[in-house]
Amino acid sequence: EETEMDDIVKTLLDTGFTPTVNSDEDFPALEGEYGVSVKTLRPWDNKDTQQKEAYMLQLSISNTLSGETADGRLLTRFYRITGNGYDGSAITPEQAAENLKRLCNDLFTLGIELDHSSSEALEASFANAIGAVGFARAWKSKNRNDPEGALVQNFRIKVGKDLRKASTATARALF
Repeated sequence: EETEMDDIVKTLLDTGFTPTVNSDEDFPALEGEYGVSVKTLRPWDNKDTQQKEAYMLQLSISNTLSGETADGRLLTRFYRITGNGYDGSAITPEQAAENLKRLCNDLFTLGIELDHSSSEALEASFANAIGAVGFARAWKSKNRNDPEGALVQNFRIKVGKDLRKASTATARALF
């Protein structure tokens, strides 16, 4: 006696179905203002060279304040300290210093002061950032290295008083 499930299986076979490997499209870039929390802050190693080349920050979006709904999405930023930049050229010591300043400023905006006394102390203080909450404004732009390609995700970490008017009312209601 055939069941409904048998009918479904037979229909699949009759249509010539063959399984294919799942593909994961990258998430499209977002625009809006969001409540965020620090999910990850750690050194990032280049898989090919096994060298530490950057620090990676991941923010988890907890609330959409305005713009495109994005609850649960991640915003990721790499602060490159060695190796090559996105354009393929070597990171200079000046660029590395600017990227470290940007990391420290981003975390300070989230209320976290990192320990600057040594690179070991800096990395040890990353643990203090996990779970820190704040706000981010996200926007899309063309990739200057691939203008015809997918839009690139940009974001800036913000303090609540700098949110746009449309976001402020939502933020007040939530926080």
